[in-house]
Amino acid sequence: MSNIETARKKFEVAKKRVEDCQKAIFELQNRYDSLTESIPHLRRAIEALEKRETEAFDNYVLGQITEKELKTVQADCQKIQAKEIEANKMIEALGRGIKKTESDLVKLNTECNTAKRAIWESISNELRESIPVTVFEQISKLVVCGAQCGQTRQWILDSLFPNLPSERFQEIRRELLEQYKFED
Repeated sequence: MSNIETARKKFEVAKKRVEDCQKAIFELQNRYDSLTESIPHLRRAIEALEKRETEAFDNYVLGQITEKELKTVQADCQKIQAKEIEANKMIEALGRGIKKTESDLVKLNTECNTAKRAIWESISNELRESIPVTVFEQISKLVVCGAQCGQTRQWILDSLFPNLPSERFQEIRRELLEQYKFED
């Protein structure tokens, strides 16, 4: 397997991990939002049950309901209060999970970008290896001659390798992406 193919496979794995992490953040955020939106509903239900519990105590001491009925109302009230406590703990846990996953995403994006650069490096190395050694020798001689004429190395390199217009740069980039079956 070529270096380019190895680098591309690493990039695809890294890219998939980024996508999975983004999906996990989205799902965690949806659960967080859903639970956060349920809290007012729980609060209203708790208030109603607490009012009912107070009335049940009043009715119990007046002999209008049995102890069993009072215990039922108390159990209902405790269940909904426990749900609110659990929902708040889950919201906190989801918040921590979102922060951790977002931190992981930063690392995964860095890995993905590093893998992408490795593909371009491998392509660059392959292209450089395809250039005949005599071309490099001629360029070296040209650099020496240019230096003897008072030209800077950068001027000589710029005259040999001028900046490409943006359109041409993008055209070559697309060709390379297609040639090496690489999507970034």
